[in-house]
Amino acid sequence: MSALAVRRRVAANIKRCRQRAGLTQEAMAKQLDVSLRYVSMLEQNARNLSIESLAKIATCLNIDIAELVCDEKYLDDAKKSAAELGIELLRQFVKTEAQ
Repeated sequence: MSALAVRRRVAANIKRCRQRAGLTQEAMAKQLDVSLRYVSMLEQNARNLSIESLAKIATCLNIDIAELVCDEKYLDDAKKSAAELGIELLRQFVKTEAQ
């Protein structure tokens, strides 16, 4: 998948999640302490986002960061895979600590 395709997906997901949260672009901008223009640019795929920015947006929208980067139709699978990985890492940690 190209970087442009990922950026398009993230932009669409930001808009979808913002709307689902019942926030206007202006309200989201205020919560993030950024300009309305910045939020508009996010949703128009005109910004390259850092992981830190994605995390702030996810927190603002009260969602998991996966909802911003995953294809919506595969989101449940992505969350399940992440949860399974977390459980496996925890098992390995507990096993190591027990030794």
